[in-house]
Amino acid sequence: MSSGFELESETTIFQGYVMELTNATFRAPDGSLFERDIVHHPGAVAVIPLIDDEIILVKQYRPALGRELLEIPAGLRDVAGEDSIETARRELIEEI
Repeated sequence: MSSGFELESETTIFQGYVMELTNATFRAPDGSLFERDIVHHPGAVAVIPLIDDEIILVKQYRPALGRELLEIPAGLRDVAGEDSIETARRELIEEI
C-alpha cells in the first residue's frame, strides 16, 4: 500500500549512542516538497517479571534526572536479527 509520499533525501544531524536524528525532505502526492526531523531508534522491549504476586523492579541510574529510579527491566533491540522475545529474555537475564 503506497501513501504517495516519497523520501527525496535524508541528512544526519546528530548521531548518538542510541539514536540518530535526521532531517528528511519528502515529496507529497501533489508534488510539493516538505521537511521533517526524524528520530531513528532501534526499538526497545520491557518485561514485567512476576514471582508469586510480586513484581520485580530494578534500580537504574538515569543521567537525565541525576538519580536512580525503580523500573521494570527493559532494554534496546540493538542485536541485529534478534526477535523481540529473545531481546526480552536477554535483557531480563542482564538486569536481574
